Amino acid sequence: MRERAARNDELAGALLDHAPRPLPRRERQRILGVLREREELRVSGLPVEERPSLRAPAWPPALPAPGAPERVSREVRILAPAFFDPHGERVFRGGAERYLVELARVIESLGFPVEVFQPAAEPWEREADGLRVRGLAVESYAALDRAVLAATGSRPLLTIHLAFYTAGPDTPRPALGISHGVYWDDPGSQTPSQFRWHRAQALESLEHLDLAVSVDTNTINWVGATSARLAEKMVYLPNFVDLEEFRPSPRQGESVSILFPRRLVAARGFWLVAEVLPGLLADHPDVEIHFVGDATGAEEEEARRLIALAPGRVHQLSLPPERMPEAYA
Repeated sequence: MRERAARNDELAGALLDHAPRPLPRRERQRILGVLREREELRVSGLPVEERPSLRAPAWPPALPAPGAPERVSREVRILAPAFFDPHGERVFRGGAERYLVELARVIESLGFPVEVFQPAAEPWEREADGLRVRGLAVESYAALDRAVLAATGSRPLLTIHLAFYTAGPDTPRPALGISHGVYWDDPGSQTPSQFRWHRAQALESLEHLDLAVSVDTNTINWVGATSARLAEKMVYLPNFVDLEEFRPSPRQGESVSILFPRRLVAARGFWLVAEVLPGLLADHPDVEIHFVGDATGAEEEEARRLIALAPGRVHQLSLPPERMPEAYA
């Protein structure tokens, strides 16, 4: 066991030396201490329920039925704002949804089952991209944790909020959240009252998390400038790309293809592209554009108008995550 612990310390030290940001000595020692403790627990063979560092805190008083025993499962529970639409009829194909699919695969590869829940208009269960998702009828994100605990009758080994701002007082610990970027930078959120609400929501959610992973440094900088205490919970883990799947392909023909690989929404720059596209197509006959992402409402109507404006040169389709390499190729 001592040899294994020493080897793990060596490997952990090497990983910490290549962290995305330099880690202070105190933080390195804390992480190494956690790794040593978990190795000791693993070798001890103690069941999850008897491991002090992993034992969940007591349920909120109103959750269990009178006299009902508390149970801790081995599942890692992921709560998502939306993977399917509220009725469970359509899968969203955005970056956060791809993140969820890949995160679940990583967790399952470590030997832990994954449960995924989201708010819904009515209860349902669906499967997509290898994920089993349960929709629970709740009025708001704030009610989702409580509804999940009531529906499952157990606490998970770990709770993950795919969007960190949906965590709240009812979130079972230990818990971590993920920030996919500053989400309140759209024009509709810039009024003083709206901004104060988003600011309060973000900070309140961080209070109920043990760790918050951010895919960029923007959120971390904002939290650091707002609350130095809460910023200590933030960890920077950038998004990744599989270079075996996404790699340059030989050029074919003389045409120039422009790829828009994301949902067609204002926050992703769709209307900026829509504004310049007619002039670009008129000035450059060799250019064509491929919108690869979901579109609804006004964006869907505008995409149809652009397709009709230049038949054969403007394309729009939606692909599941595993087929996105085709779009880039």
